[in-house]
Amino acid sequence: MLRSWLLPACMIAAGLAHAALQEKLFHVRFGLSDVPLVVTSFEFASCSGFSLLYLLLTRENPWRVPHGPLTIIALMVLISLVSGNIALKWVSYPVKVVVKSCKLLPTMAMGSLLLRKRYSLGEQMSALLLCIGLVGFTLADGPGGGGGGDASSPLGMGLLLVAVTADAVQVQISERMMRTYPFLTPMHVMLHSNGMALLAILVGIVATGEHA
Repeated sequence: MLRSWLLPACMIAAGLAHAALQEKLFHVRFGLSDVPLVVTSFEFASCSGFSLLYLLLTRENPWRVPHGPLTIIALMVLISLVSGNIALKWVSYPVKVVVKSCKLLPTMAMGSLLLRKRYSLGEQMSALLLCIGLVGFTLADGPGGGGGGDASSPLGMGLLLVAVTADAVQVQISERMMRTYPFLTPMHVMLHSNGMALLAILVGIVATGEHA
């Protein structure tokens, strides 16, 4: 019983620590909000590097993978992280976290359409409450809503919606690929999707001059 709760608890704790650290970094005097691609590249490098280390330690072959689906997943990961980090120029960090947390909604919709999944009444009600909470939070974020922050820009919200949609597409493709190739592990997916996205983001860093 304890083990069944330990990994989810560690995952939630790591997510909270990541969010808190990222928000702090975006507000320090070094101006990390002006270099979103550099921040994103560090996230890609960490995910792919630790995934490779895990596969090597468990003596699994890290290179036996279907490259076609993984390339599409890498593109979705790239779109999600880049658009989410760039959106921080126009929306507050709490808004980004809340909107990104609502990727359950498009994921459920795509699951129903593409994978013919069926969701229980409780799951549908949970999604509805999530929608209501998201709308209420974004309305309260502006100066007139009592949130004490600046109003969220439509451009920033649009970028967050792009990020959430990319997350949902990534989940569906990953699930279908894992069913087709049962020898794959989540670490294989993380290694190659984040690794390919890292190469693309390094090109973007050089092209935009963020490395200077």
